[in-house]
Amino acid sequence: MQILFYCLSGLLCLLLLPIILLVTPITFLVRQMQDRQWRKAQTSLEGNNLICYSDHRKGHKEYVQEQILPKLNKKIVPIWVDGRTPYSTLNTEDVVRLLWEEELTNEFPYLIKIREGKIYTSSIYNIVLEGQAGTISSSQIEEEIQTFFYGSPN
Repeated sequence: MQILFYCLSGLLCLLLLPIILLVTPITFLVRQMQDRQWRKAQTSLEGNNLICYSDHRKGHKEYVQEQILPKLNKKIVPIWVDGRTPYSTLNTEDVVRLLWEEELTNEFPYLIKIREGKIYTSSIYNIVLEGQAGTISSSQIEEEIQTFFYGSPN
């Protein structure tokens, strides 16, 4: 019985070997292509300051659009994420790849800055909640954002 098991196992391995030998290089090539696309996206986004927000929590979209965005430096690019689709002035594929690679899927809004190939992120979810509740002012939120992007409030 044990000999039969070993024979069947060996036969199964011989049958699967060509498939494994075919799939392995294809998987490697696909990963290489994805890495190249990611490096290209990083290069195209280099130097950008982004605020990425959604309406994941009721009222966030309106609060960000009405209370935060108008006060921000115009060099900060807003990205509205509706479900899984980002809307901004930037290349959509690059933004999708950024959100995917950085695993930014919850706790919106996010601040994102890209400097010398490195990506820095910070969720401002909690301070936006505090702003909506009236605990802190929108100018305090603006100060936090300015500090993240530029190192000092002014």
